[in-house]
Amino acid sequence: MEAIPTIVIAIDGLRASALGAYGQTAYETPAFDALAAEACTYEWVYARTPDPADFYAALARQVTAEGSVLVTNDASTTAPIRQRFGKVVEIDPINFAEVAARIEDTQTAASWAASWAAMIEPIFDAKEAGARLIWLHARGLYGPWEAPAELMAPLIDDDDPQVVPSVTPPDLHTDDDDERFSASCRYAAEVMTLDPSVGGCLELIEGLFEGEDYRLIVFGLRGFPLGEHGRIGGVDTRLYSEQQHVPLLVREPDLNSRFNRSAKATTLDAAVGALLARAKPASGVVILDSPGSRAVLAGEWMLRAPADNAEAAELYVKPDDRWEQNDVASLQEEVVAELLALQKNPDESGVAPPDGDS
Repeated sequence: MEAIPTIVIAIDGLRASALGAYGQTAYETPAFDALAAEACTYEWVYARTPDPADFYAALARQVTAEGSVLVTNDASTTAPIRQRFGKVVEIDPINFAEVAARIEDTQTAASWAASWAAMIEPIFDAKEAGARLIWLHARGLYGPWEAPAELMAPLIDDDDPQVVPSVTPPDLHTDDDDERFSASCRYAAEVMTLDPSVGGCLELIEGLFEGEDYRLIVFGLRGFPLGEHGRIGGVDTRLYSEQQHVPLLVREPDLNSRFNRSAKATTLDAAVGALLARAKPASGVVILDSPGSRAVLAGEWMLRAPADNAEAAELYVKPDDRWEQNDVASLQEEVVAELLALQKNPDESGVAPPDGDS
């Protein structure tokens, strides 16, 4: 197989549920939708932990320094992998003090424009060398929130609570439905602000390659909690799908590899690592971990339990229930016991892994 340049775009805070390709219908994300229409969309990819630096630490051995370039506006998150790149370009984080009047005036637009400029030379080098890795990391939804207020207007009815725009992302525990609604609307506006910047980046890449072959890998590093389980913003160590389930879109030059979906459950580091190695991502048992919780996906089941209390385990059916609903642990005690054992000894369980693509 002929080696060709690979472009990777990693966006922190981008939930799978934020995109039309994963079932979101409340607002439009045309750039992401256009990419999904000509890519392989990975349906069940999970961030192994809520800390994106863990992803980079796990992936570090998959990157070789020769011919590789990292462009990042979040040096701390990418620190575990930066030594694996031959060149690192740090984009100074751009923080605006006020909510923007237009998408073009946001820090998102400014940051992505700076990233585009930093990618031009590496792309020309990649075209000459024939195979290079160019990796763009964006802090995304974990940067300031200054999306124009007008983007939220179509999401708010007359009888809905007031949504007050702010450059400060929400970060709190709450049972207040109004605060949850506000966070969801603000998050949607940020995604709508992000979409044209990503679209512009993809258009630039396509134009620079001028019809020459390259691979494109776009994914979210983790989601952003929006209060489904009481936590808005920050990091929720309980490993709910809303934060751990991330989009992964892969566009290959081979048209036969486009326009399809993979329903195999896998972790983000395993999937991206396999793609960088030009291998097919493995699937089967998926173990997620954090200081506060452990979770396991195997076959049609997902089990989550507090790290210090296995008896409080919750069991859900996947993939029919995209999010955590209808805990059936009390009805499937044998499955709960088997999955708890599987967390400790993944190779010794008889739980069937997922059996194929859809």
